[in-house]
Amino acid sequence: YRPDDVADRLIHIRGQVTKRSKRKLRDETVAFECQRCGRFTYMPQSGNSLQRPHECAGCERQGPFKINDRETTMRDFQHIRLQTLPEESERGDTEMIDMQVFDDLVGELNPGDRAVLNVVMHARRINDDSLERELEGRVRSITKLSGDTSDVDVEPYREDIEEIANSDDPYSPVFESVAPFHEGDDTIKEALALQLFGGVEKQLDDGTWFRGNSHVLLMGDPGSGKTKILKYVTSLMPRGEYATGKSTSAGLTATAQKDDFADGGWTLQAGTLVKASGGLAAIDELDKMRDDDITGFMEALSDQQVTVTM
Repeated sequence: YRPDDVADRLIHIRGQVTKRSKRKLRDETVAFECQRCGRFTYMPQSGNSLQRPHECAGCERQGPFKINDRETTMRDFQHIRLQTLPEESERGDTEMIDMQVFDDLVGELNPGDRAVLNVVMHARRINDDSLERELEGRVRSITKLSGDTSDVDVEPYREDIEEIANSDDPYSPVFESVAPFHEGDDTIKEALALQLFGGVEKQLDDGTWFRGNSHVLLMGDPGSGKTKILKYVTSLMPRGEYATGKSTSAGLTATAQKDDFADGGWTLQAGTLVKASGGLAAIDELDKMRDDDITGFMEALSDQQVTVTM
């Protein structure tokens, strides 16, 4: 989309949450009390800076004013950052846009969640003296996506799927479709295809839980095509993510950090494994991972959960 085409319009956006601030309170209407006559002036707030009255409606003086917190109305508020879905991005280029969430929608989305948002877009000036503006959205409604293959529209391929399923050998076409540009290594392609389909999650009567998916360790000499195969299989999955072992544990799992995104407050940011939940995460150069980062990484592989590091 072009920024000037969507500014001040209601649009819907499909994307994935990569970052979320903590819950906050935001002034909706600020009550200014005149220190001369005691009359209240109620100022609706918009934008990112406090709007003040020019003069008192009672004594028609320019203050001084004092904010009365009891008469001021507030609402729940949160920042989120939305990223283009990787499978919908052009040439792998993803865009990000910041959103403001209010009231009952606060806390609805977590980093890694996918959703369709109805948003009113605003062109916010970067600062008071700047001629540049950047888009910022105010969320009106949220529809969560399941985040797995159930979001994929298979209807255009229905005939091909039925033809393969009804053939004498439905497995070979699936195995051969994994990195078809790579000659040989049929057992590797078979293993990756089986991993893409996944297994069956089990919950025993005694409360024991077994994950349904498997992990594949792909080893080989340098230049044997491992990286190209990994990037290809992640492009097949709706939630496919590619990263390298050089990333930190927080970059692979999740982290809480302070940054300018939430006016210097704490934010929760999703890592590769969180964004790939329900899909496929391919970690290249696993031998480059530092020993200190292995703990958080192994927890995600074994228990299918992530502990946020501060």
